[in-house]
Amino acid sequence: MDLSVQVTSPLRLQEELRSKVEGVPLSGKEKFKKGGWKIMPFVIGNESCANLAVISLSANLVVFLTTQFYMNQVAAAKIATIWGGINALAPILGAFIADSYLGRFWTIVLSSVTYILALGIVTIISLLLPTLRGSKIELGLLYVFLVLMIVASSGVKSSSIPFGAEQFDKNDAEERKKQQSFFNWYYFASSASVMLGLTFVVYLQSNVSWSWGFGLATALMAISTGFFLAGTKFYVFVSPEGSALTGFAQVIVASIRKTNLVLPSDPRELYDVPADKDDVEPRLSSTDLFKFLNKSAIRRTEDFKDNGSTPNPWKLCPVQKVEELKSVISVLPIWSAGIVVAIILNGTANTYMIYQAKLMNRKLGPHFEIPAASMGVFALLAISIWLPFYDRVILPCFRRLRNRSQGITLIERIGTGIIFSILTMVVAAMVEVKRRNSRATLSVMWLMPQYVFLGLAEAFYAIGLIEFFYLQFPKNMRSTAVALFWCSMGVGLLLSSVVITVVHNASGGDSHNAWLAQNLNHGRLDYFYWLYAGLGLLNFCYFVVCVRLVRRLIRSDHSDQLQVELTV
Repeated sequence: MDLSVQVTSPLRLQEELRSKVEGVPLSGKEKFKKGGWKIMPFVIGNESCANLAVISLSANLVVFLTTQFYMNQVAAAKIATIWGGINALAPILGAFIADSYLGRFWTIVLSSVTYILALGIVTIISLLLPTLRGSKIELGLLYVFLVLMIVASSGVKSSSIPFGAEQFDKNDAEERKKQQSFFNWYYFASSASVMLGLTFVVYLQSNVSWSWGFGLATALMAISTGFFLAGTKFYVFVSPEGSALTGFAQVIVASIRKTNLVLPSDPRELYDVPADKDDVEPRLSSTDLFKFLNKSAIRRTEDFKDNGSTPNPWKLCPVQKVEELKSVISVLPIWSAGIVVAIILNGTANTYMIYQAKLMNRKLGPHFEIPAASMGVFALLAISIWLPFYDRVILPCFRRLRNRSQGITLIERIGTGIIFSILTMVVAAMVEVKRRNSRATLSVMWLMPQYVFLGLAEAFYAIGLIEFFYLQFPKNMRSTAVALFWCSMGVGLLLSSVVITVVHNASGGDSHNAWLAQNLNHGRLDYFYWLYAGLGLLNFCYFVVCVRLVRRLIRSDHSDQLQVELTV
């Protein structure tokens, strides 16, 4: 197949798009010739390989830095958390570029090529380490690799799921069912790739050769990118329509410009645009929540251009856009509680829990040693086992006991996740005391309970929070909801680096007996974990306060599917 003709120019894709009538279902065998189930292997395969590369790197990054670059543990932990934080925030920028300029297809293509380049660089680094070790070239290549991984991740994470969802006709009931199945298979494939990254690829890196591990990830990414391009003729292409972030900025700017204006007594006098005939989503009416923002919808003659027919979006915004921004602002208090959860869980899972594992007995039989970074697979197993049990057993029991369809509210699920994050740190502190007393004789399997609690915390908190955002936000802002979740994780990881630095300096710095000493056998990592447990307890109290605040803020016309309540 000659791919050069099909993917050389974006203009060709745009012309193809213009030649079709979007959103109009066809009949019989002509129906949806492009898109549908046939695109699933191309899209999911590409995302799975990208996911495998990122997971195998993030899980093993501190080991790579400490064993191959001879960094001390604090420095490696800070680099890993900063990189992880920026990597989690990057999809916001990727979504903006895809929605405003490139479109999702070209964003995925360019990001996939960047992945190949980045993984090729780290493979070269791992091959040249014996000759470059300690040089500026070595560190320079390392930082170039980390930056390229962030750039690549920003595009794939923000565009793969929406691009796949666009391949199904939203106006057809059968296509909508297939779209739901696509999400299920997407999550399954992502979980499988994470498991493979944490086991096989991490084992190659740690026990065979770093170059083999990175080389395999490079080869898989190159194959999946070629496979994704091979499906070009089957894809449905949607032109960029602008980013929600730009619309939010326009509302804020227009409101500030009209600070001195008085709102009309009748909200119907505010500017709005009629719903598109193909738009199946309900329109939002004006509310008094954050009333100042309503001023951006006040009509003035000078707000229009082109002889008064076209509004200037930086001076006049429709009510729909104003209310969408309010939806985001109203959940920010609950969103902020997720920052501390990310500090506690993500800031330790890929750093000091791995340091713990490295100092324990990891032998499994006479010839096999479990890689320290592979212990994270127990968190995934906990999620995989718990979710079906929760859905089939726990939830029906609560529905019968409470006599309501929801069983457990989303707020209760999120709060339970926060409690499990606290228990994760409590168990980790207790196991650390036992590990330090027994040194290398203690089996690494003693870490399994804290990883199980970590998985349960994610199963309750992360999934509950994403679903909360999905229900609270208008349906045309679902991608923004996911991006908002990743933002809390990114900010938490960045702040985790700050916390590690503060704790390290305050507890003795580079001294022999500091909490985070280079040799954990002489440090007090258990104190660090107890500190995080206390931080988690304070965060739970803060979360309860936020719930009560949000209950007052959420509009009744947006909460018909949402029960914002917390039992404590």
